[in-house]
Amino acid sequence: MPRLVVKKNGVQEIYSPNKVKQTLKRLNVDELVINYVLSELEKLPDKVTTTQLYQKIFRILSDKDIIAGIKYNLKNAIFLLGPSGYPFEKFFAKVLNFYGYQTTTNVFLNGSCLVYEIDIVASKDNEQFIIECKYHQQFYSKNDVKTCLYVYGRYLDIQKVNPYLHCWLATNTKFTESAIDFAKCYNIKLTSWNYPDDYNLVTLIENWKLYPVTILTNCNTRVFKEFVKADIILLKDLLSTDERFIRKITNLNNREITNIIQEAKLVLGLN
Repeated sequence: MPRLVVKKNGVQEIYSPNKVKQTLKRLNVDELVINYVLSELEKLPDKVTTTQLYQKIFRILSDKDIIAGIKYNLKNAIFLLGPSGYPFEKFFAKVLNFYGYQTTTNVFLNGSCLVYEIDIVASKDNEQFIIECKYHQQFYSKNDVKTCLYVYGRYLDIQKVNPYLHCWLATNTKFTESAIDFAKCYNIKLTSWNYPDDYNLVTLIENWKLYPVTILTNCNTRVFKEFVKADIILLKDLLSTDERFIRKITNLNNREITNIIQEAKLVLGLN
C-alpha cells in the first residue's frame, strides 16, 4: 500500500485512503466500487506520484462506473480550458449565471489613476463585483498574498470612481493561508478549487452539473478550441447547440457528433 504520495512540485505527503474515499463519495460512487478502488490502490508501491494515483483511480472508475470516471476527470478538464486564462474567465462567468449573477466579461473600468481591464463584472441582489480570474496550468501553483495585494490595489483605484463595487478573486487552483487571511481582513471574496467550504469551485460546478466541455473524452484539443471560440463552454451549452452548427465549426462527422452528444447526456444524467 502506498505510504507516500509525491506531488508534481516534489512535495511529499502521507497517503490517505480516507481522502480518496471522500472524493469518490462526493461523486456518488457506489460503496462496493469505492472499496474495490481502495483495495486496488493497496497494490501500488510504497511511494507513488499524484499522476500515478490519479491514473490508477481513473482507469478503475472508467471500467466500473463510467460516469464517475468522467467526473473524476474534472480537475484535468479545468486545466484543459487553457493555456490562456480567457476560457476560464468565460467558464466562471457562465457558472455564476446559474447562481443568479448577471455577468459581463472583459470590461474596461476607469479608476482614479488608470483604466483597467476587468475579467468579469458580476451583479446580484443590488451588489456588484469586479472579478479577477487567476488561471494556472499547474495545480500546485498557489495564489499567494502578492496576488491579493495586486488585485486589491487595482480595486482601490477603481473604487474611488465606482464606490459601490466589491472585490472578488477567483482561481482554478488554491490560495495560501496568508492570501486567505488577507482577503478576510479586507473583505475580498475568494473562490478557489477548495475554498470556501460551501462555495468553492467544485461545489459550484457539481451543484448544477456545470461541467465544461473539456470533460468529454470523445474530443480533442482542436475541437475544444473551436467550442470555446463559439462560446460553447458548458455541456449544457453543447446540448442546446444545433448539430449542424457543431459540424460546421468542428468538421466532425455525424457519428463523432453523436458520440459527443451522447457522452454529454450521460454525464448530465439525461440518458
